[in-house]
Amino acid sequence: MAAAFLAAWMGLFSPSSRAQSIKDLVKTLGIENIARGYLQPVADALGAGFNSGFYHSAAVPRGFHLYGGLKSIWIFIPPANRQFIATLPPELTALGYPSSITTATVFGSKGAVVRSSTDTAKYPSFTMPDGIDSDQFMLIIPQISIGSIFGSEIVIRGIPPTMLDPAIGRVSLVGVGIKHSTTQYAVLPFDIAVMAAAQRFTLDDVLKVTNYNVNVILSVDLLAFTLYAGAGYEGYQIVTSYRYEPDPTNSAPGLDKEFDFSLDFTGLNRRITLGMNIQVIPLVDINIDYGFGGYDTATLGIGFAI
Repeated sequence: MAAAFLAAWMGLFSPSSRAQSIKDLVKTLGIENIARGYLQPVADALGAGFNSGFYHSAAVPRGFHLYGGLKSIWIFIPPANRQFIATLPPELTALGYPSSITTATVFGSKGAVVRSSTDTAKYPSFTMPDGIDSDQFMLIIPQISIGSIFGSEIVIRGIPPTMLDPAIGRVSLVGVGIKHSTTQYAVLPFDIAVMAAAQRFTLDDVLKVTNYNVNVILSVDLLAFTLYAGAGYEGYQIVTSYRYEPDPTNSAPGLDKEFDFSLDFTGLNRRITLGMNIQVIPLVDINIDYGFGGYDTATLGIGFAI
């Protein structure tokens, strides 16, 4: 699902998508307000996904310890965010096309068919871009934790620059977090920690995602189980870049010149996380949690701890 999602995003910006007829006008994302409405759910979903899975306990053990594993994160797309109301530009409404129409976002199904109410022979109908028809997608993130230093633990996650597929491009991820135990200052039957983290994801020169989050974490150990909960704020900034290159022999009215544009998405949300970590055998941890926020998430982690 992650590969399908990235392919859908990359396809919007790839040279092969730059047919410039009216039918393909919206697919080229030459109209910024339509591009923003179409991609906004992706920005929100990425913000929620990359900010999940950073912790599975509030405890920071004394002395040296190391954890390494994978975090699989599912992001669930609300039904309301699988479609949006697209506002068409004056250049098209002047030709009899509607001023607005409800159509699919990148997570939706089929794009709406837009028809002119005047001369349909001269001004043919065109179809808004389809989505990937999904109500969720998944991220898999490698992560390690190292401690302790003055009651703190450093969390590092990342993906080295990797070519997933020529049609998708090269991706990379780097993230760093610090979890500090406040339980070290008092004797309590549970653990409390505060954590802050930031990370950066890139997809070639097309997509840049910056995430940050701050959380308060509480956990309690019950034999081989650890129950944990967290509450905090998460933010993101996502920038996409694109060059609109019209076909001089077949361009849409008012969009017959080349130009560059970028879209900048930002968001700030609250998130509550409830989860459980299980040490199934010595040194092997499995954790599962659910995050409640603008976009709900579920995380499954497996790793080795020494």
